[in-house]
Amino acid sequence: MRFQTIIVSLLVTLLLLFTGFYVYQSIYIKGAIEDEIVAKPQLTIGKLEIDRQEVRLDLKIGKDFSINSDYYPLRQAIQSHIGKRELSIQLVDQPNEVLTNLWNELNFTVREGIEQRRYTKVLDTVKEMAKKRKISYQVHLDEHYLYVGLQDGENFLVRVIPLQVKVASLNKTGGEVKDNE
Repeated sequence: MRFQTIIVSLLVTLLLLFTGFYVYQSIYIKGAIEDEIVAKPQLTIGKLEIDRQEVRLDLKIGKDFSINSDYYPLRQAIQSHIGKRELSIQLVDQPNEVLTNLWNELNFTVREGIEQRRYTKVLDTVKEMAKKRKISYQVHLDEHYLYVGLQDGENFLVRVIPLQVKVASLNKTGGEVKDNE
């Protein structure tokens, strides 16, 4: 009888702990992240997953999205809510054929500039090629990522490229941006 009481107490305690953790994740963390995103009309949540080690977020971005004024502050705000969890943000853009073709042309130069640590070459190339096609652009560099944003009317393309990876992926998390004129 005493053994059954111990087992039942253990199960009830575990149930309360897991329920508390779930409520904390669902209400506090998820709610706080959703509140941060809802406050920015140019952002929409595609998918939000939270586990013990990581928060994964797919963000659909609108044409008024600015890496400098929207992305970096949002990233900092979300990070303050999730503590030591790793934050992975996937930006979902809306490129057209012109932007896709421009990015395909820029891709080699951007990767070469990152590999050779010639970041001004990247900025100059993006600036030159975007202006030639009358496309607005954003480029920024922080200690972990290079950010490139291109916009052609209602269409836009955003790439966040890690600096420390030899074969850099095209969409990762990041920081702030320098807007063009």
